[in-house]
Amino acid sequence: MNSVEGIKRPKLRFRNYLPESQELVPNFVQPPTIEIVPDPFASELQKMGNMDEITVYAPSVALDLKTDIEPKLNILAKRTQRAIVDLIRKRLASSHDGEEL
Repeated sequence: MNSVEGIKRPKLRFRNYLPESQELVPNFVQPPTIEIVPDPFASELQKMGNMDEITVYAPSVALDLKTDIEPKLNILAKRTQRAIVDLIRKRLASSHDGEEL
């Protein structure tokens, strides 16, 4: 910390750009360098060759839905058929009695 007139101020550090003023150039800090790490899998990928030859298929979402929901849909279909038959029977019974629904 620099002390000017009894006030403590933080030391200026320029990391992102080089200041134009020559007074501030000593405060310039070189940006950190990024170390290039060798990829351990690069050689394996080169050995494999062209990846277009391998085709990976994702499981079908529709197939999963069908296997999970089909039993429930079958139950609902049976109930619907029974309800339709009951409505037809009531309508026939009411038409024979002279009443209409």
